[in-house]
Amino acid sequence: MSLVLPYTIAIGAIKQLTPVVLVALINSMTPQKAINNLKSLQTRSAMDHPQVKKLIDSKLEAASKSGRVSAFKAQIAADAGDFDVDTLAQLEKVTNEQVKRRGAIARPTALLVDKSGSMENAIATGLQLAPNVVIVRVGTHYNWVESQLKQQQAPVDTFTFAGDYYSLLNIVPLLTRPSRLDLLMEILDMPLPVRTDK
Repeated sequence: MSLVLPYTIAIGAIKQLTPVVLVALINSMTPQKAINNLKSLQTRSAMDHPQVKKLIDSKLEAASKSGRVSAFKAQIAADAGDFDVDTLAQLEKVTNEQVKRRGAIARPTALLVDKSGSMENAIATGLQLAPNVVIVRVGTHYNWVESQLKQQQAPVDTFTFAGDYYSLLNIVPLLTRPSRLDLLMEILDMPLPVRTDK
């Protein structure tokens, strides 16, 4: 049984931090842990050593391909540190790849955000652009927009979002699923069975 000491505990216990020790610590990290501790590694001059920086870059590259990495944690890491252009580009790549992994919005989509209470123009625009309307409720919400759309017989799906910044990515599959019209067209495109025993 092999036990791995968490980075935060190990870094507190080490008296002399050399590039060799940094390599050992980073090697034991998952790509997500490397992103989570990127600012700490930068503070401890890990980015100043070419071999250590190369190892960090490989962890970030692995993070862009991993299915177990939170997209927005990479963005938060980028915002938290004063990283070089290459590291920022890699963190942006991690975020983009993780968002793409959740799905691609293939149909006309309008994202309308309005807190002013005057949604008439937004509703009209949304009906022109999108065959299906998805309302994502955040915080205090009213059903006025939904009722206006239903009065106009527009297909409306509602979703109440009560999560945090990291779970925001879960909305992407909701936006990428086929509309009712797309499902109907797929059903109509299916060939009918033909009887051969006539």
